[in-house]
Amino acid sequence: MPNARVLASFATILVVWGLNYPFIQAGLSYSPPVWLAFLRASSGLLTSLALLLVLRTQGQIDLRQKVAAFLIGIPGTGFFFGFWTIGETVLPAGGASVLIYTFPVWTLILSLPVLGDRPTPLKVGAALLGFAGVALVARVGTTSPTGDLVAITLLIVAGFAFALDSVLFKRLRA
Repeated sequence: MPNARVLASFATILVVWGLNYPFIQAGLSYSPPVWLAFLRASSGLLTSLALLLVLRTQGQIDLRQKVAAFLIGIPGTGFFFGFWTIGETVLPAGGASVLIYTFPVWTLILSLPVLGDRPTPLKVGAALLGFAGVALVARVGTTSPTGDLVAITLLIVAGFAFALDSVLFKRLRA
């Protein structure tokens, strides 16, 4: 049984992730999309660096891996946040979330060639169930589809970028 700190941390992450979409919509009313994406990524970077300094965490990776992580992370984060924020200027939050959350499916697809990881029925089921849950919460299919093809494409590419970033980081650690 997980301890209370783990459960509280998990609950906090769920709430923060869930609030992403309304906060992005609110932020877009004050800021251009690329600037908002830059501010989000920068605030995450600064928070992570502060935590690393406070906790005095020492990494288990060498300099080559650190450079590779930086080179993977910058475009991965940039494409993910940038395309997500631009796409969400056109589509409502629910539709945007469904397109972004194609990333577990992309992760399964990319895991085979990049990691040599064959998708098991459990992994496929979990990815599809999670995607279906997002689609259900967003009420996809209950209204007529809206949005333009460019925004839809940007949001799908953002989900792909997040998946590629995750798979490449896992490969880096292998």
